[in-house]
Amino acid sequence: MLFKEELRIIELFRLAPFTELTLQEIMQKLGKKSYNWTYLAVQKLAKKGILDTRKIGKTIVAKLNLESKETITWLILLERQKTHKTKHKIIDDIKKITPFFVLLENKKGITAIVENKELKSKIKEKIKQTSNLKILTKQEFILLLTSAGENPAKNLVKDHLVLAGAEVYYEILLEAYRHGLR
Repeated sequence: MLFKEELRIIELFRLAPFTELTLQEIMQKLGKKSYNWTYLAVQKLAKKGILDTRKIGKTIVAKLNLESKETITWLILLERQKTHKTKHKIIDDIKKITPFFVLLENKKGITAIVENKELKSKIKEKIKQTSNLKILTKQEFILLLTSAGENPAKNLVKDHLVLAGAEVYYEILLEAYRHGLR
């Protein structure tokens, strides 16, 4: 079981899942004054396989272990806590077409990620009223994530709410990570 403060450490990485943070940075971002508390909490998360840690000189650096099912489970829980009161009609509309999709929302609108081009076309046909809905296939999203430079997909990872499909979202991020996303 994790305590609320340990979940806050995981939350630091939720919008930047490929970031590495030093213990000092974690302390500052959490507003903690105790290096010892931060060290012990990070070590506990590392022991559970949620974080990977390494030493650079005397500095300890931590990052998410995206290969760990426990990490993904906690990230999904955090996503659901953020969106548990959010309900969009569009979720039900897309579920009528496919149960396997991701729906992300940020300041620029809503993005759906679906398995293939056929589903993308079907959703575009059925859901014409939502002008701010962008639809990408899983492969298009991964290609954008692994391409050089900034782009809308990378910005979406940094600033999003997962409205639906958190499990699929983190599977896609893991696949992109395995294809070179850092």
